[in-house]
Amino acid sequence: MPGRVAVDGKSNEITAIPKLLNLFDVKGATVTIDAAGCRKTTARKICDEGGDYILALKGNHKTLHADVVGYFDGLDCGDIRDMPDDVWETCEERSHGRVVDKTCWF
Repeated sequence: MPGRVAVDGKSNEITAIPKLLNLFDVKGATVTIDAAGCRKTTARKICDEGGDYILALKGNHKTLHADVVGYFDGLDCGDIRDMPDDVWETCEERSHGRVVDKTCWF
């Protein structure tokens, strides 16, 4: 269920996300948020309320990004045994004048 919360001129979407989450019962739901919402507090709030999340992650979260890349690189090397071989799919998208490669692991 999509929702909207107005952001005042002195704020941004990062401060609006917790307010938006307060409007919904996320128990049993999967919440998806773009990279602006990739924050520990957001993930914790969703989990604490019984939901799951999919948060976009960009390279500006250097440590977390490196950890995630390292984890999935391990899948390619066979380090993690219980995952299927077809764990990823990549597509190319043109967005805001840029070419963006997006990868999704199942």
